[in-house]
Amino acid sequence: GEVVVRLKRWMDRVLGPEHPLVIDVPDAPWLIEADRSQIERALTALIMNAQDATPNGGDIRVTVRHEVLDADRAQVLGQLASGEHVVVTVRDRGVGMDDATRRRIFEPFFTTKAMGRGTGLGLPAVLGTVLQSGGAIDVQSAPREGTEFRLYFPRREETKARTSDPRHRATDAHTTPLRVLVVEDEPEVGRVLRRTLQKAGHHTRLADSADMAETMVRSEPVDVLVCDLGLPGVHGSILSG
Repeated sequence: GEVVVRLKRWMDRVLGPEHPLVIDVPDAPWLIEADRSQIERALTALIMNAQDATPNGGDIRVTVRHEVLDADRAQVLGQLASGEHVVVTVRDRGVGMDDATRRRIFEPFFTTKAMGRGTGLGLPAVLGTVLQSGGAIDVQSAPREGTEFRLYFPRREETKARTSDPRHRATDAHTTPLRVLVVEDEPEVGRVLRRTLQKAGHHTRLADSADMAETMVRSEPVDVLVCDLGLPGVHGSILSG
């Protein structure tokens, strides 16, 4: 709920009056175990996709609600256990998708957007974020009837969520500090990765290009390389060698 409210404050300026963002969040939150910045990026991607799907304008709705899944519903979703969940829904009333398209939307590099407007990596990244958090996604859509993404996250007890927070792991006696090099050409993404790793107790440096990374590695060896695959002029996998 906090993430959705905060997103609305600046997404309203990005979307403009033709695409009003309508939100509905519960007064009493349930906790989930997830990376806040990844959830923000996932919801931003879904909201921007919803805007693209409604070229003539229309509201975009984001709701957060609590749901207790029975065994049958959990089995339909495929990756969840029954019990208490937080469900985040992003809904538009745009062009929608047929079943053939809907079945492929999480394939890397698959996109229905015009050349140069989409990479086909946004929705796979959203799926990865949800799966990493132990959740699942349900997508409902039909041509000219809009699209609804439902993101299911298992509820976490407060004590468990706190002890699982990476910020607490830095003081764990079993944590071994590593020398980590983050190679990322988008400054904000790189800073977020570096802060996260530093909070976990690791000595982390940041490079914004392959050339800079190679220079830094020559000056000081690293234990772990965290690298963007889409670096300018070179595929990130080359650096792993």
